[in-house]
Amino acid sequence: MERVETTQPTAGEKMHEASEVVSAKAGEAVDRGRGLVADQIGQRSTQLSDQIGSASETMRQVAEQARTEGNSQHARLADQAADRGERVKNYLDEVEPEQLLSDVEDFARRQPWVVAGVGLFIGFAVARSLKASSGRRYASRSYPSRYQGNGEPSWTASPGAPRDVLAGTAASTGRANHEYA
Repeated sequence: MERVETTQPTAGEKMHEASEVVSAKAGEAVDRGRGLVADQIGQRSTQLSDQIGSASETMRQVAEQARTEGNSQHARLADQAADRGERVKNYLDEVEPEQLLSDVEDFARRQPWVVAGVGLFIGFAVARSLKASSGRRYASRSYPSRYQGNGEPSWTASPGAPRDVLAGTAASTGRANHEYA
């Protein structure tokens, strides 16, 4: 009779195998994530390219109109803007998403103050937009009037607070009902 020895994997070997599996799964997830980001960048750059192309065509029309009106200076400026727009459009059409992302990163490293300024401008614009829209939302809400028709306060607490909170406090301290906080 032969004796067959079977070796059980040690805890260290099991840990090593588990770490390899986890590492492989993490690599797959990163690759999928990069693919999704590249797809989104490709789609957005195509949309932006189309919009810039449309704006460039409009600038060409403006330049032509300025020429017919005899304003060559404005026509030249509009043509230059259209040329730059077409160069950006062509770049966005031809560049791969990974290269576009790399170019943006390089620009941000070379010109950090420009990136910070753009971020500040966008933040300011968003804040102003939110402030303006919150004013409209506040004005559209209906709050009950604080005063009755006879000039007496209908309640002394702020809107949203229980109506008799301060009135009850005033009555318990001996103050008259027409005094309020």
